[in-house]
Amino acid sequence: MRSMTGFGNACGGDLSAGISFRVEISSINRKQFELKCSLPHEIAVYESMLRGIVSEKVSRGSLLMRVEVRAFQTANEGAADEAFDLSLAGRYAEMAKALQKRHGLNSFADAVAVLTIPGVAEAATQSVVSETTEKLLSNIATQAVESLVAMRTAEGERLKVDLEQRLSFLENSLTELEPYAAGLPKLQYKKLIDRVTEAGFLADPSDERFLRELVIFTDKCDVTEEIVRLRSHFTHFRSVMEQAKEPAGRPLDFITQEIFREVNTLGNKAPVPEISKRIVSMKTEVEKMREQVQNIE
Repeated sequence: MRSMTGFGNACGGDLSAGISFRVEISSINRKQFELKCSLPHEIAVYESMLRGIVSEKVSRGSLLMRVEVRAFQTANEGAADEAFDLSLAGRYAEMAKALQKRHGLNSFADAVAVLTIPGVAEAATQSVVSETTEKLLSNIATQAVESLVAMRTAEGERLKVDLEQRLSFLENSLTELEPYAAGLPKLQYKKLIDRVTEAGFLADPSDERFLRELVIFTDKCDVTEEIVRLRSHFTHFRSVMEQAKEPAGRPLDFITQEIFREVNTLGNKAPVPEISKRIVSMKTEVEKMREQVQNIE
């Protein structure tokens, strides 16, 4: 079981290709899968590949992937230049000079301004796209996603402990109210007879119609089915939490809704103080479970 909240990163480079990448990926909860990629234009062509890597390992959540491209420095470059991609800057400078000379631009700054137009200098970055860089980026992105998954798994284990404690509380509360629920039909039967008598109606115990109405009324007070279904939901909830491969978020969300529905029905059918106060506590715990489940993948 994994959480939908997490962060992962990885970096690496290839000396022969003269390039390095840093990949960061973060995620928060969301019902569906949503991935936003922030990529430099040099490697925008790899977005489809990166989406495939993420979707293979993550099924739900709102994710943001950022990729930085850096070039290795050559031996004769000083420490003061380490923050710059001098190789790329050099290519832009050469292009600016050629542009200024060919078209008679008044200044070097005018040529640089032309190069900033989207798409104009695209040819200067074509060398970044190659089989080597694709493989390098794929490996680093995979490491970043695996780091994210590891963090989401660790968070999921903590959520699992919390949900197990709340589930145990619900089970104990249900066990406590069962004795009161077992005597509820007889109690309601007695109350009904007393009210009929106080109202001055003559109740004939041998009247079939009267007895039929009594049976229907007391049957509505029987919460045996709700208790059985609740215990079944508790068992199902645990089995889903224990599964390792399949995403658990949606099944747990559905089961939590069913648990709340049964608890609510039980409270409506058994309006006695001993049961009602426990129903209030159970509803509170189910709401907290629902909030936690919203963050599970």
